[in-house]
Amino acid sequence: MTLIKTLLHKARLAFALFQVHSLERMHDDQTEVLNTCNLSQEDHLRIVLARAETRRNLASARAKYISLLPVGERMTFRSA
Repeated sequence: MTLIKTLLHKARLAFALFQVHSLERMHDDQTEVLNTCNLSQEDHLRIVLARAETRRNLASARAKYISLLPVGERMTFRSA
């Protein structure tokens, strides 16, 4: 039973870290589009709003990942 719990915990931890990295990449890509593309005002606003939602989701995913870490262990992330 302990092995199953350990494996399940490791899977949850890996999935949470995958979510964090995916959202970080999405945020970086949105920032790159804003900086490099010539966008209409409407498209620019849509991307700005999408970035704000991505930052909120990223903060939530990071909190979930940190909550899965053992007591006394903490990971720090770069800011979004």
